[in-house]
Amino acid sequence: MDAAQDYQMRRILELIDAGVVHDQELEAARLLEVKSPVIFDVGANRGQSIASFKVMFPESTVHSFELNPLFHPVLDEVSRKYSDVYIHKYGLSDAQGDVEFFIPMVNGVLFYEEASIDNVALERPWVRERLTSLDPNFQVSKYSGSVEVGDHLGLPSPDIVKIDVEGVELRVVQGLIKTISDHKPLVIVENSDWDAVTHLLGTLGYKPYRYDEVEKKLVDFHGYTTNTFYVASGRERGMLPV
Repeated sequence: MDAAQDYQMRRILELIDAGVVHDQELEAARLLEVKSPVIFDVGANRGQSIASFKVMFPESTVHSFELNPLFHPVLDEVSRKYSDVYIHKYGLSDAQGDVEFFIPMVNGVLFYEEASIDNVALERPWVRERLTSLDPNFQVSKYSGSVEVGDHLGLPSPDIVKIDVEGVELRVVQGLIKTISDHKPLVIVENSDWDAVTHLLGTLGYKPYRYDEVEKKLVDFHGYTTNTFYVASGRERGMLPV
């Protein structure tokens, strides 16, 4: 484990020891009336979502998927903290195979969280503008990894699917379309491809919501927020105000 990975490891262990949810929007998952949910954590990063879900659901089973091998040593350490966290060292997509992904280097530092398959996220003007504002001469490093189709893995039926994959969320949903259609989990998606993801999930009877951190409830989607919470028709009990 290099210095950067060691730093990431120390940060996530501090989060675990503190017993806090790293993203307050994820608190919406507590509304789910399931004591021991099966959770798909797609885009595990350094394991912050694992730690957060285990705070909210100590008896949960978490399947985490991470394409980026730079995070694998950290995730291995995180998984040793729990008996029911499984690290899958590949990404999810709509087709199986090898892929290239890209990580920006800003002022000599790799921005791991900005890793993007096929450079999708980094081609977006607002992303490039933000990185350029930090370093006008930022570079992009290329790596390789593999992806699988979620529907083909034979995993337990999920109660929660969380997706944070920097611009290729639609591909993940397409590869999980039968799983989602059959089991109607709560789907949490970072807003990188909102229109396409919302349309596809809408064909399965899902509606988009955002989390009101003050009222601690889901409300109709509006304005800007990091994550969208998709709830299937017939699965609203406990998730939405009566």
